[in-house]
Amino acid sequence: MIRATCDERYRALKYFTRLNKLYWRAIVDRYGDVMNENDQRPSVAVGHISIEVSSIGAAADSFVRLGMRHIHQTDSIAVLELRGGTHLVLRKVDDAIEASRKAPFDLMVDDIDVARTGYLNDGFSTTEISRGQIHDSFTVTGPDEYAITITSSHAGNRAV
Repeated sequence: MIRATCDERYRALKYFTRLNKLYWRAIVDRYGDVMNENDQRPSVAVGHISIEVSSIGAAADSFVRLGMRHIHQTDSIAVLELRGGTHLVLRKVDDAIEASRKAPFDLMVDDIDVARTGYLNDGFSTTEISRGQIHDSFTVTGPDEYAITITSSHAGNRAV
């Protein structure tokens, strides 16, 4: 077994610390400052999800009331933003949309009880909260009578 002196260990630590900084500088130089060694969020996110609606304006208003941020809107498309930067793209269709159709996504909230109360107070129709092993959830009736599942977050204090 080779034993390193305290001075040798210090020099090795200093060397590897410098390599780590050079590595991060190379990442920033190549990709821009999108990666930060102190950023604890996952390195990927869902970029875009979409849903077909019969009325862009009414659907956009409903999703804003559910907690999304309005980004862009025309007569045929709207873009709304969710936490983390994911965009919900609303696309207008002329065909009838099946009533009570399940939305192709669910929404996650920090406090399921507060969210449900807020949605009820804002005029949304909801189911009772179902308590699960991992998530608690309920369904809210959204635009075009989409059934949108609202689930509780279990991220805790982790950055997401």
